Amino acid sequence: MTIIQVTCPSCKKKGNIEISDEAIKNVSRGLLAINVASEIVCDHSFIAYVDKNLSIRDYFIADFQIEIPDIAPTEEPEAKELISIDTLNLDAIKLNISANLVTHVLKSIFYNKKIAIISDLSFLNDHIFNFFRQLIDGSFDAYISVISEDEYKSNKKNYKEHIVLDGKKVVRDEENIINPKKLKVEKQMVSNFFMEFDPTSSYFGLKNEIRKTSRLSQSIVDFASKFKNDLTIDSELIIDHIEKEFNFKIDRSYLEFLLEIVKINFGVTNIRAIGIKDYLKYSTTSFRPKL
Repeated sequence: MTIIQVTCPSCKKKGNIEISDEAIKNVSRGLLAINVASEIVCDHSFIAYVDKNLSIRDYFIADFQIEIPDIAPTEEPEAKELISIDTLNLDAIKLNISANLVTHVLKSIFYNKKIAIISDLSFLNDHIFNFFRQLIDGSFDAYISVISEDEYKSNKKNYKEHIVLDGKKVVRDEENIINPKKLKVEKQMVSNFFMEFDPTSSYFGLKNEIRKTSRLSQSIVDFASKFKNDLTIDSELIIDHIEKEFNFKIDRSYLEFLLEIVKINFGVTNIRAIGIKDYLKYSTTSFRPKL
């Protein structure tokens, strides 16, 4: 067992964490993702990336905790799906792909953009492709490619319409879709995924969040379709609609997240963005779903 010091990327408090010798031996590509749960160092939970020399290379943290609505899954995982995730090598995926990469892929999917992921982990590339394909199955349409760096450099013209990602780096994003200021909900989802120790639970937890996003977005689209296209819909009507259909008051940040998806992915542009005063008028500080 080895002890190393980490620094919370949010409050900068320092503390010690333990890393097993077995985990260090299994480090691939020089990085190991360590989940630092809240109260180990401070009140925040975050991910520390450690290289094989036990040096901290990077951190990942959700900007702040967002109240993501709790909706029961529409269906239980089928036996064939439970079997298929065994072929994904989830442990290796969580160890070798960064939280930032998953965050950026989710944002691109929610905005209906083509995605090219650069990876030279040939042993893992099929698993990465299948991981994202199965995650979004039945929720969103997406075109995802996993390619080598050489392939991208040789055929850049084929990826002009793609968001191109390489680890935590955004290589190509002509429309500035990956805006760091607009990743709050995605980062919360991804943080929960990496913080969950059990691979199967973490996978289905993230898959459910994606399905939930699709379900709520589609509900808003269906509701908006009842109005004339030239009629502006105030956001408080969306808040009331979601409360009636799903029995909870939606968090403002999550509402803004959904309205962006509805606008960019589904082309619904006649919903007026809500201000903080309006939100406080139509919402409450408590957030207790009645499920």
